[in-house]
Amino acid sequence: MKGWNKMTGKDKALTIIRLITSILVIVFALLQLLKIWDKAIYVAAPLVGVVLLVQGIQEFKDNRSVALVSFGCSIFIFICAIVVFLSL
Repeated sequence: MKGWNKMTGKDKALTIIRLITSILVIVFALLQLLKIWDKAIYVAAPLVGVVLLVQGIQEFKDNRSVALVSFGCSIFIFICAIVVFLSL
């Protein structure tokens, strides 16, 4: 990964979004694991999809195969989240 000063504005924004969503995934997962909020997994799972989507966007120029796998995983997670939400 490039150094912060060598990144474009788009890359910096995507890195910040990825970092924030990753932290949120950890927070919601901990809320679920510690039984503080029983439905936190319904927020954490789609956020993992967002993290993978942003990762795919960042990787698309450098490594398309990794980007396509990230996009595929992201779509799979979103589809699973929609199916779970509709079955509630």
